[in-house]
Amino acid sequence: MDANGTLRNGFTGANVGLSGVDQIMICLNVIEKYGGAAEMEMFYGPIETIVQKRSGAALSVQGKASLRFFINKKAVEKGLVFPHDRSNPGWRITEHGRLKLKAWSQSHHGRSLLEELQ
Repeated sequence: MDANGTLRNGFTGANVGLSGVDQIMICLNVIEKYGGAAEMEMFYGPIETIVQKRSGAALSVQGKASLRFFINKKAVEKGLVFPHDRSNPGWRITEHGRLKLKAWSQSHHGRSLLEELQ
């Protein structure tokens, strides 16, 4: 890490201004795009797209770990995704998650982040 708190081997979402909530909502959008379920690997690309656009760098190993924490822990605690189920792999969005995603997607902030992914 350098004096500015930047990871030398890439950036986290937070380094480029994405809150944990932003990252969760982007992941929920991915889940919806793929019919209600998605694998963790599918979440890295959209976050990395924003990281690259804003910094010119890749999503760091720490950025990926943070994203896993946001989904595995925070999104589950908030009832946005179902807990991990070995018999039904992938992260599945809850009805509460769909409602939160819809509201976020219609907000100015949410729309602008989704446009940044285009």
